[in-house]
Amino acid sequence: MYGITAEWSEDKEVLWFRGKIYVLWNADLRRRVVSLCYDTKVAGHPGYWKILELVSRNYWWPQMSRYIGQICQHL
Repeated sequence: MYGITAEWSEDKEVLWFRGKIYVLWNADLRRRVVSLCYDTKVAGHPGYWKILELVSRNYWWPQMSRYIGQICQHL
């Protein structure tokens, strides 16, 4: 892959950014990632900050916090 730097890596068809899985621009995929954190029994129904924290532990995409904020308004 072109443009791989110290921040980016690729492993078995997974693109990593700073050690986190990069989520491609796909509305359904991103919504699924957020729902994984929102719908957990342990988390209950957390607010914006908790969802952002849970998602950002393992995933990253541009403007992720804005996207999660928009999703939280509709949940």
